[in-house]
Amino acid sequence: MPSGLEFRTTFDTSDMQAAIDRLAGRANAAVEKATRRGIAFFVAAAMAHAPVAKSVQAPRHVGGTLRRSIHIVEVTQTGPGRWLATAGPSVIYGRFRDLGGTIHAKNVPYLKFQIDGNWVQVESVTQTGSFYMEKGLDDLEGAIEGIFAAAWDEAMRA
Repeated sequence: MPSGLEFRTTFDTSDMQAAIDRLAGRANAAVEKATRRGIAFFVAAAMAHAPVAKSVQAPRHVGGTLRRSIHIVEVTQTGPGRWLATAGPSVIYGRFRDLGGTIHAKNVPYLKFQIDGNWVQVESVTQTGSFYMEKGLDDLEGAIEGIFAAAWDEAMRA
């Protein structure tokens, strides 16, 4: 009977670990790229859905302040392969115009404004929301898979 057989193997994992690290770096870059493209897509979609007022005093003048105010606030990494993007309007009435609500006269007895060239005064005005942010999000939902697929494809081919 043989006294014993010793069998040893050695596997150098340094190359494999380096490859895994490179792959993780490309994956993180792909998620960042997709997040940045996704939030840019969302901003463009929300801008397209934002209402644009026409001036009663100057009918040829079209507003667009709300639309122009929608922007990317930040894109930050929250962990390995995890990114957070935020966007929204910067005008004070942006969220109100999105969701709607009632405006009450404050510090004065009445709100005063023109409708069809006639001055009116009321204690409050209720405005229906236009839901431009939600509509932008709906548009993004239809595109996000393709945005991420393209970013992953680019990263894996690198």
